[in-house]
Amino acid sequence: MNATHQGTMEHSTLLGHSYGSLVSGKALTVDDTPPVDQAVFVGSPGVGVDHAGDLGLDPSHVWAGTAANDLIDQTPMHGNDPTESDFGGNTFDVDDGSFPGTDGPLPAHTQYWQGASLQHLGRLVTSGRP
Repeated sequence: MNATHQGTMEHSTLLGHSYGSLVSGKALTVDDTPPVDQAVFVGSPGVGVDHAGDLGLDPSHVWAGTAANDLIDQTPMHGNDPTESDFGGNTFDVDDGSFPGTDGPLPAHTQYWQGASLQHLGRLVTSGRP
């Protein structure tokens, strides 16, 4: 990734959704110095570690959000839930999403890419704050 940039990279974010957040979390723990300075997880069943600091990033640069109607919380967790305070990262607001069965079987799990949720994700990726 750094080969595509000239000079110093100002800000780079790894965004993981669903089980992609587990893959992202595992990837962050491979090297002592991750290739990004921020991680954002949405609809996550866990990121493979118990604490944000275990990702090799400053915990203030680790963000997570899960929709109230997303049933991902009903799956087995892989490490602590990144939206819980004991994980040690930050949370950001996402829309509740549609109730299961109202717009497909699990609509809230894919509705992070619209409305206020998408706006917050966009601000996180571009400025580091929701």
